[in-house]
Amino acid sequence: MALFGKKYSMLTLHINARFQPKHREKYYAEPIDEMLRRAKAGKVVGGGTLLSKDGVPESCDVEIDCVKDVKEKLTGILSAIPLPKGSALIFDESGEEIPLGELECLAVFLNGTDLPEETYKNYGIDSVVDEFLKLLGSDFGFFSYWQGPRETALYFYGKSFEEMKSATAEFIASCPLCEKCRVDQIC
Repeated sequence: MALFGKKYSMLTLHINARFQPKHREKYYAEPIDEMLRRAKAGKVVGGGTLLSKDGVPESCDVEIDCVKDVKEKLTGILSAIPLPKGSALIFDESGEEIPLGELECLAVFLNGTDLPEETYKNYGIDSVVDEFLKLLGSDFGFFSYWQGPRETALYFYGKSFEEMKSATAEFIASCPLCEKCRVDQIC
């Protein structure tokens, strides 16, 4: 395809993250688009979020229209953005994939139905997120959540699942809202 005299290629950035569409836009599509345009390397043209049959976000994609032969420039731009393990840049024409990502995910699934009603009234999810962020420090972050009919999932990303799990274990054991929760490593 040629636009304005330049040849373009379609790429897909597959992001192994459980992000709602609004979080995919905020953390990936918008900053990538800005960086690509600034570097005159291309632009974001779309994206999507893959949902499980239960409506849980599984992964997401950002579609990129970029100037041909900017592989090194593009991977440099994307290396400035924290990505979860299992992410990849996929060249649509050739099918070539470049693995990306170093972040791991700690998913905390809070029980939304089986705790005493008073627990739900007296403790808020925001206070749980705030405490996790204090315990995890600046190398880790809260990026998205999912609220289902029986549980609410909180997705924290950082360099080490084990470090995140260890740093939050005592709080999880003592917080009434975390009773009966489950903690999983997503990536």
